[in-house]
Amino acid sequence: GIKLHYEHIGRQVNVVAFAGDGASVDAGMQCLSGAAERGDKLIYICYDNEGYMNTGYQRSGSTTKGAWTSTTPVINGKGGKKQNKKDFPMIMAMHDLPYMATMSPAYIPDMVRKLEKAMAVESGLVYLHVYNPCLTGWGCTSDESIEACLLSVETNFAPLYEVENGSFQMSVDVKNPKPVREFIRKFKKFRHLTDEDIDALQELSDRKIDRLRKLCTL
Repeated sequence: GIKLHYEHIGRQVNVVAFAGDGASVDAGMQCLSGAAERGDKLIYICYDNEGYMNTGYQRSGSTTKGAWTSTTPVINGKGGKKQNKKDFPMIMAMHDLPYMATMSPAYIPDMVRKLEKAMAVESGLVYLHVYNPCLTGWGCTSDESIEACLLSVETNFAPLYEVENGSFQMSVDVKNPKPVREFIRKFKKFRHLTDEDIDALQELSDRKIDRLRKLCTL
């Protein structure tokens, strides 16, 4: 509606929408996908902290497999989310957007560059995905948040890449990634995971980064 109003009065503006992962990958996916398919001129920024945090941390489609949440409790060391995290940046990239990018607060220059690219897009929806911890839900302290963001990239758990008119490119290509275990073991929500659980997350992360790198060579 805001976009249509400014189009009607002849003003060129960037309409920006901010939403969390729950409102993006679950509750609002239908509206977001429709806007992307129509080519609505919007910049949509998803703040992904892996859960519905403003209502007490319930699991979302973006919550990592195995994580404790208020709706995926852990009892006697067993429990947590049973399903894999939805790869929503990739889902949005498959909408043939003019621009899609993943971002991290640990890489501010990269974030600024991508925001500038997003603002320069003249038509179509832009999707930007920011991966960032929730201190309360994840179980870490504020002074650890940037380190956590950095580790998510250095382990290829949340890789930084962009897709411009169908062309994939790594923004930060981590050649010798740290083990996913270093990222997972930092947070209370993963404290109950076994070595086998973490190995499964490592295997999933390796498989996804291999797929992403193949897309970058096309």
